[in-house]
Amino acid sequence: MYFHTSQSIIRSCAELQVHQREKYNYPVPHDRKSLQRFLGKIFYDFDEETVTPVYRGNTVKPREAAKEPMVEFQSQPDDLWTLILTNPDGNLLENETECLHWFIGNIKGGDITTGEVICDYLQPFPPRGTGYHHLVFVLYKQDGYMDYSTYKKQQPCLSLKERTFSTLSFYRELQDNITPAGLSWFQSDWDSSLTDFFHHTLKMREVPGSAPGQAPILQPRISNGLLSQV
Repeated sequence: MYFHTSQSIIRSCAELQVHQREKYNYPVPHDRKSLQRFLGKIFYDFDEETVTPVYRGNTVKPREAAKEPMVEFQSQPDDLWTLILTNPDGNLLENETECLHWFIGNIKGGDITTGEVICDYLQPFPPRGTGYHHLVFVLYKQDGYMDYSTYKKQQPCLSLKERTFSTLSFYRELQDNITPAGLSWFQSDWDSSLTDFFHHTLKMREVPGSAPGQAPILQPRISNGLLSQV
């Protein structure tokens, strides 16, 4: 299994920004720092007493992120958006690709509940011993309504093969219709809730990472707010 940092996602979004700035009146960020700032508030409602926010690459355990998060961002009433959550470190089946954890398109006016669920939410599931995986939210502003029928998955989608994803390929294909406008991320490592998740939700044996006694493959990252420094 190969692991990649979330830098690859940033590079994918930044690759065509010069073209996008010339094409759109919408103020596409000129640098990675401002790109991150465009995404508003993300938080997981863990239970009646606990809310876990997502900020600057903080750690969110799988049990805290078992349910889809609440996402808030600024928008004009008629603007349309796409929100995607991927793990560039955690595709268990195909090297050099990401695992798609959430995909909502045609979100109107910043209200996530109005969006079309293209791929339903799947919690983080970093295998035991692999260390800290990066979960990256990317927000795109749409030119107009998007037909995502070729991307749409059967709900619920529990096939990891169906969740194979490439931010770079996605962006290149739709660059004339979407603009990267926001980004946020968190880190997640194994906890005991995943044993049940692998067995009863994914219907597969729990995937081992590094051998017992070895250091985790992915060490935690310390960020000052810039995902580009990961």
